[in-house]
Amino acid sequence: MNNTGNIRKVATVSILISMLFLSACSSTKKCANGEMGILKKLDLDGCGWVIELKNGERLQPINLHDFEVPMKEGLSMSISYNRVHEMASICMAGIIVELSCLQIQE
Repeated sequence: MNNTGNIRKVATVSILISMLFLSACSSTKKCANGEMGILKKLDLDGCGWVIELKNGERLQPINLHDFEVPMKEGLSMSISYNRVHEMASICMAGIIVELSCLQIQE
């Protein structure tokens, strides 16, 4: 094998390792000013999973599936979010939010 082939292999492996490190860093990121919440399944028409905060307020995240979350009742998590004012919900069981950070608490 020539040097060009070796250089390509090293470059490919380097890129793959870099991608793994970057994805690991983003999935373990701490939520700045995060609030504690618990995942709850609502068995109401038009409702699914909500996050209940410690103060009892419920959040309806529109992007929960963007995070690797095991959909398990009672799962504790730290979250950061932004309220979405332009949307309405059939469920009407909480504030509609877009999550910016989610960290599962062990």
